[in-house]
Amino acid sequence: MVSPDVITLTGADRQILEGIARSGSAEHRQVVRARIVLAAADRRSNAGIARELGVVEDTVRKWRRRFCDEGMPGLKDRPRSGRPRVFTATTVAEIKALACELPARTVNPLESWRRCYATSVLTCVADGARACAI
Repeated sequence: MVSPDVITLTGADRQILEGIARSGSAEHRQVVRARIVLAAADRRSNAGIARELGVVEDTVRKWRRRFCDEGMPGLKDRPRSGRPRVFTATTVAEIKALACELPARTVNPLESWRRCYATSVLTCVADGARACAI
């Protein structure tokens, strides 16, 4: 069965996709997407492409359609939803910097730092926060 999403590549697009498909350093998912589009441009069936690349037909259908609708930008990952961050990037960076410091070089001696850490963990547990571990 022939897909209704027919892909016609420009010379520049084909060159870029072939480079990605042959790349040893590109992400695997990008390589697979490039190979799907190249095979689709050669008028191969979704089933044949899926069999050759070891993916399901829905995967081939998805990337063929996205390339038809959006071109090269359609092959990029879209933003994903997820749990919001508990700590800001600044807080995480400050904690990592503190953790990398030798205890003797900090203002507080090691024992004081341990008490401070233990107190903060106990406070987090008492507050019922799950992501308070540093």
